[in-house]
Amino acid sequence: MITLDKYEDMLLEIPVMERYFRILYQNSLVTKDYRLIVSNSYTAEEKYLQLAEKNPEMIKRVPHNLIASYLGLAPETVSRIRKKNALRNT
Repeated sequence: MITLDKYEDMLLEIPVMERYFRILYQNSLVTKDYRLIVSNSYTAEEKYLQLAEKNPEMIKRVPHNLIASYLGLAPETVSRIRKKNALRNT
């Protein structure tokens, strides 16, 4: 843990750390905004398909109830979407 005063001192003394944390915060903000947009404007199927496209290994390895929770969906919805897409791909 670091106090706010020590953190601010570090940023003043080490400019590269200020840049590092600024970029870290910016990326975090962009990710948060993107998740909000997706959660408010995409359908359940679009959310799942987008996650599957960006993280195919995660879809294979993570239990569907955890994926459902991450996407803000019911586990039954994720199962239905998985089944529908499996039928499409055969």
